[in-house]
Amino acid sequence: SPLQEIIHQLELSERKYRDLFENSIVAMFTTDLRTDTLIDVNEMGVTMFGYKSKKDFIRNFKPLNHFVNPEVRQKNYEAAQKDGKVGVQYQHMKKLDGTEFWVRLFVKLTPDRSLAQAVVIDITEQKKLEEEKEQHIDSLENMLFMISHEMRQPITSILSIHHLLEMNRDMDKKEL
Repeated sequence: SPLQEIIHQLELSERKYRDLFENSIVAMFTTDLRTDTLIDVNEMGVTMFGYKSKKDFIRNFKPLNHFVNPEVRQKNYEAAQKDGKVGVQYQHMKKLDGTEFWVRLFVKLTPDRSLAQAVVIDITEQKKLEEEKEQHIDSLENMLFMISHEMRQPITSILSIHHLLEMNRDMDKKEL
C-alpha cells in the first residue's frame, strides 16, 4: 500500500541519517537551547571530548567545562541567537581529563532557534604543523639576517677601499 511505502521510505531515510551521523569522522551533537541540555552526540564526539560512552556524555557534558576560554562560548551563543548560526571558528578546547586541543567549530540553529546542531573537527595536528612552520620561518629569517650581516661587512669594507682609491686617483701606485 502507499502508506506502507511511505513508512518504509521514512525508515530508510532515518537509517541513512543515523548511519551518517554515527559513522561520521567529525563530532556532531544536538543541544536543546530551551533547556540547555544535550539531546544527541555521535561516537566521534564522545571520543573527542574523552567520555566513556554516549550515555555518559549526554548525562555529564557541560560545554563551559570544555572551552579553554569559557567566555568564547557565550559569544558563540549570542552570535547563534542573532544570526542563526556560528560560522566556522577555531576554538581552543579541552577534554574531560584537561588535555587541550584545537577544533574547527560550526553551529547552526533550527529555524525556530530551539535546537543547536554542532559540527566539531579536531585540528590539533594541523595547528601543531602551522606552529612548527612558523617557527621554521622565524629561524630561516634569523639565519638570513645573520648571512646578510656577515655579507655586508666585507662588502662595506671593499666599498670603502674603493671609495678611498677613487678619491685618491692622482696618487701614484707607490703612494697608494
